Amino acid sequence: MSALAIAAISFGFVFGGALLGFWLRTRLPDHHLHDDSKTVVQLGTGLVATLAALVLGMLTASAKAKFDVQTDEVQQVGANIVLLDRALARYGPDAQPSRTLLKNAIEGVIATWDRGSPVEAGSPPVIEKIQQQIRDLPAATDAQKALQSRALDLTYSVANTRWLALEQSGSNVSYPLLVVLVSWLAAIFLSFGLMARPNATIVAVLFVSALSVSTAIFLIFELDQPFQGLIHISSEPIRVAFRQLGL
Repeated sequence: MSALAIAAISFGFVFGGALLGFWLRTRLPDHHLHDDSKTVVQLGTGLVATLAALVLGMLTASAKAKFDVQTDEVQQVGANIVLLDRALARYGPDAQPSRTLLKNAIEGVIATWDRGSPVEAGSPPVIEKIQQQIRDLPAATDAQKALQSRALDLTYSVANTRWLALEQSGSNVSYPLLVVLVSWLAAIFLSFGLMARPNATIVAVLFVSALSVSTAIFLIFELDQPFQGLIHISSEPIRVAFRQLGL
C-alpha cells in the first residue's frame, strides 16, 4: 500500500473520530458533559496525546535515520565506482572490458532510478560479473597485482552496499503499531468533538489538525522507503560518478 493511501486512511479515521464526537455530544445526557466530566476527559486525552506524540516522534526519527543512512551509502557507492574505474584504467588495456561493463551498468541504474527500482533482486548483479573479470586479469607485475587487489576490494564494497540496500528496501514500520497510533489519534479527536459545540471554525481547525497528523504519517512511510515515492534519494551522486567514468 502506498504512503499516500495509508495517510488518506489515517485521515479518515482521525477526522472521523472528531465527527463521531460531534454526533455523540448530541446523544449524551447533559450530566455527562458537566465540568467534572470535561476535566477527566481532558486529563485522559492529555495522557493519550503524550503517548501518541512519543510514538509519532519515534517513528519519524527511525524513518529519517534510515533515509539518511541509505543516502550516505549511495554517496559512498558513487565514490567507490569512480575509484574502481580509476584502478582499472591504471591497470591497462586488459581491464577495458570491465570498465565498459561498469559504465553500461551504471547507465542502466540511472535509467531505472526515477522509476523507483535502482536496486532489484533476481539475476546475479553486474558487479559480480565485473569481479570475475577482474579475477581473470593476467596480472604480470607487482603494480598490476596491487591494482587488481584494490579493484576487487572496491567491487566487494559496492556489492555489499547493493545487498544492504536490497535488504533495507522494505518497510520497517510496524503496521500493528500504526493501527494503535491511529486509534489513539482517533480517540483524541473524538474527545475534541465531544467537548466542543461544532461550528465552522472548530470543524476547520480539527480538519487541518487531522490533515497535519496524517501528513506526518505520510512522511514516515515516504522516508521509510528511500528509493520510492515522492520523497526519494537523489540519483545525483551516481550521475556525478557516471560522468567521471571512462576519462
